[in-house]
Amino acid sequence: FEAIEGQEFSVICTAHGKPQPKVQWIKDGKDMALADRWSVVAHNGQMSSTRVEENDRGIYTCIARNDAGFVEQQTHLTVVVKPKVYELKNITISTNAEGILTCKAKGRPAPQITFRKWGTTHEYRLGHQEDDENILLEQSVDNELGESTGSLIISRMARTHDGLYQCLARNKGDTAFEVGHIAVEYAPNFDHIKDLPPVFSWEERVANLSCMAMAFPNATIEWRWNERLVREMQDKFLEIVEDGPR
Repeated sequence: FEAIEGQEFSVICTAHGKPQPKVQWIKDGKDMALADRWSVVAHNGQMSSTRVEENDRGIYTCIARNDAGFVEQQTHLTVVVKPKVYELKNITISTNAEGILTCKAKGRPAPQITFRKWGTTHEYRLGHQEDDENILLEQSVDNELGESTGSLIISRMARTHDGLYQCLARNKGDTAFEVGHIAVEYAPNFDHIKDLPPVFSWEERVANLSCMAMAFPNATIEWRWNERLVREMQDKFLEIVEDGPR
């Protein structure tokens, strides 16, 4: 028999005799009629649990007894343990470097693990991905321990790989979810302002120049005039506003 952790379970042991036998269920020498969360109906052999737990798995013996004697039969209960993700660490990787997002989960049977990027329904499949060969999904499963490890390997990290990723651990009992983050570091660039028009002004009029750099981690901006650092110049007409990381 098979039951799912946290759910109800019931099984019936049917026996015939004259007079009608009464049924007793035994596990590890313990009468299940006296066990917490369990009940036994002696006249029809029904054994029920209000909530199955992992340690309920094992061998159960049904004993049918009347004044003429008794007979017994053994059966095995397997408990499906719902998966649980117990490790998923955020990672920070530079562009073009290899990054590995690892998810570890446990359950019985050992869960299958995959990932998907946050906000999408597309799940990565085992092996290289058709739409991005830089992404490889690997998985190792230990059925004896009921543990699995899934690794999302990105061989050449790009800025498009930055974001939240959801780990999914599945078995027949349920699906567990956990969210991790890949942060992609990249060098400063001025791509978003390179097409800005030049600034024109007149003598003795104010001219404002703006500089905005995209970078992760944030970049520190310096202003130079003819290769000289503006902040070191003693020129009252040159002023830097909100100098610092951008």
